[in-house]
Amino acid sequence: MTACAQLGIRWTARIAGVLLVGLVFLFVVGEGPPHPFKQPPSVQIEFLSMLAMMIGFLLGWRWELAGGLTTLAGFCAFAATELACNGKLPGGALPLFVVPALLYVLSYGLSLWTLKAGG
Repeated sequence: MTACAQLGIRWTARIAGVLLVGLVFLFVVGEGPPHPFKQPPSVQIEFLSMLAMMIGFLLGWRWELAGGLTTLAGFCAFAATELACNGKLPGGALPLFVVPALLYVLSYGLSLWTLKAGG
C-alpha cells in the first residue's frame, strides 16, 4: 500500500469525523442542549462517552492513534452503558462513529508500515 492510499484513508477518516460531529451538533441545536446534571446516571455516562468520541475525532486530525483509540473507548463505554441499561447495543447512526476511529487507527498503522518499508 502506498503513501497515497494512507493519505486517502487519513482524509476519509477526517471528513467522516467532521460529518459525524456536524450530525451531533445538528441534534444539539435542533433539540436544545439538555442539562446533563438533571439526567439519570446512565444518560450522563452516555453524554461523557459521546463527548469522548467527539474529542477523539478532533484528536485524530493531529494524532491518529490517540484520536482513534479515544473514539473507540468512548463508543465502547456508550455501548456498554446501553447494553447494561436497555439490554441492547446502540443502533441508528451511532455504530457509524466507529468507522472514522478504525480508519484513524488503520492510517496510523499504515504510516508505520510505510516508514519501515522505506527505511
